[in-house]
Amino acid sequence: MIIPPPLPAFTLSPDINSLTAEQARVLDNCLSSLMGRVGAVMVVSTRTTATHTVIELDTTLGTLVVMERLETAMRRAAQRSSETPAP
Repeated sequence: MIIPPPLPAFTLSPDINSLTAEQARVLDNCLSSLMGRVGAVMVVSTRTTATHTVIELDTTLGTLVVMERLETAMRRAAQRSSETPAP
């Protein structure tokens, strides 16, 4: 049986109170892409602009800036909702 490695753990910088739902979703997507490469990351900064969600991470491999376009996220959510069968 093949057991995949766990997702990296993350810690929020003391400057960050909490993540919005959108920021948490973007962070989860990023952590899944880092699975097996790093064990933990620190979320250094987050912000949402008019067009992007931006998250800065510190990892053992260096600094990583994650950007996702908001329209991409909205399109993905719309596709999911249209794929969900009606009750």
